[in-house]
Amino acid sequence: MTEKNPTQSAMDKILQGEVKQIPRWHFVVKNIVLWSVGFLCIVAGALTVSLVIFTFANSAFVLRDISKHNFFQHIMIVLPLLWIIITILFAALFDIFVRHTKKGYKYSLWLIVLVNMFLSVIVGIMFYFFGISHVVDDMMNTHFRSYHSVEKRQAQLFNNPGKGVIIGHVTKCGDEYFTLVTSDNTQWHVIREHITEFKQNKISDGQRFVVIGKVIDQGVFVACDIRMRGMSGSNRQLQRKRMEQVHENNFVDVDSHKVRFGQIPQNMDVMIQEACVHVQ
Repeated sequence: MTEKNPTQSAMDKILQGEVKQIPRWHFVVKNIVLWSVGFLCIVAGALTVSLVIFTFANSAFVLRDISKHNFFQHIMIVLPLLWIIITILFAALFDIFVRHTKKGYKYSLWLIVLVNMFLSVIVGIMFYFFGISHVVDDMMNTHFRSYHSVEKRQAQLFNNPGKGVIIGHVTKCGDEYFTLVTSDNTQWHVIREHITEFKQNKISDGQRFVVIGKVIDQGVFVACDIRMRGMSGSNRQLQRKRMEQVHENNFVDVDSHKVRFGQIPQNMDVMIQEACVHVQ
């Protein structure tokens, strides 16, 4: 018995009604779904790109000499490894979905990759400048304690009182001192007399600074120098909300520490002056 030709066998099945034609709408819907998912992959990828940009923009490499970390340590703290991995994942998903669309197989893999990267970067830059990456970073920090937000990364770099460096927002200014609150809501009363007049004029409520100096008492810090450390790509509404929370959680009056400031031992004052000479 001779075997049937595969083509003839297929034609026989069609003529006998054993093979049903798939409706055109099925392919149309499938194509729409695939492109929609691909579009969502682009948006999600752009968002993760914006978070990578946001993290690196606030990596504070220019202040690495103050952070007391070497280059490798600094990189390991600021590297947004999570967002880089997720960006690659969404890029791969986009490529898979596009290649399964109608005529998607005709596009070369490199073309799809380049288009994906281009769109993700362009939209990601837009998300960064509109402050969307800052909002997502803050949401992740609120809902996941183990998540390393940009503010946590900067605190890890610069919030080290024992080594003479703290970072935070100014919540109250005085002629001789100002109050600074760190990301973990620790309140410091900072003596400002050793800071240059030019930099003292920059101190105002709501500003964010890295302060270099020395701890002289519990909650009291003498500043030898300050460096402004704003948040690049920040969301203004979120910044205002953060400052409101800081003010609500920290209500100790700086004036209550006047007695403590007046009781600084003379030898301590000499040590502070010597330390400040080295900083400046």
